[in-house]
Amino acid sequence: MKSRRSAQWDGKVRTLFAARCKQCSREFWAPKHVIDKGHAQFCSLGCHGKSRQCRVTVVCAGCGISFLRAPHTLKKGPRRKHGKFFCARACKDFSLVTRKVPEICPPHYGSAKTPTYYRKKAFRWLGKACQQCGYNHEPKMLDVHHIDGNRSNDALSNFQVLCVWCHTAKTRGVTNPGLPLSKMPKPVRSKGRRLKGRVSSQKSTPQITS
Repeated sequence: MKSRRSAQWDGKVRTLFAARCKQCSREFWAPKHVIDKGHAQFCSLGCHGKSRQCRVTVVCAGCGISFLRAPHTLKKGPRRKHGKFFCARACKDFSLVTRKVPEICPPHYGSAKTPTYYRKKAFRWLGKACQQCGYNHEPKMLDVHHIDGNRSNDALSNFQVLCVWCHTAKTRGVTNPGLPLSKMPKPVRSKGRRLKGRVSSQKSTPQITS
């Protein structure tokens, strides 16, 4: 058994012997009388607390990562009829809105569609910016484009946020519509002076009288 002189146990320099934590399998040092009594089983209070917890490893139905849950939360009930588990609320919401896990969608989901249904859904998950030119100045100038042309297909993967200029060009099959108004150069104001309601760009020349 390995040993060393150290004050790691209680602040007093004494001979400590190597032991192995039952929770994390890390090596730590403890006095011999503690090891003989069987008390040196865990390297810290954290590992001792984890050993007393009963957790089961489950897989998230949305992203596929593994996480721990208490056994009593795995039972099906009135609030968990589908039997699916998620690592976070955001992961569940994203799986619901993208129809990635159809088992969690209620029968009435997506039936009540208002005129702003597509816009709210697309803006929430895709952002309020044109995905083609990046325009994001005024949300009223943004449209939601259905990629497959089917307006009844309300899947998030079928949405594309476009400004009115890019949306118009896309629906008309124009590949190079030019710059949108947000990227057009500002008009150059004439430097001439106003004469009788008209702008003259030439300087007036004095009249020479003989």
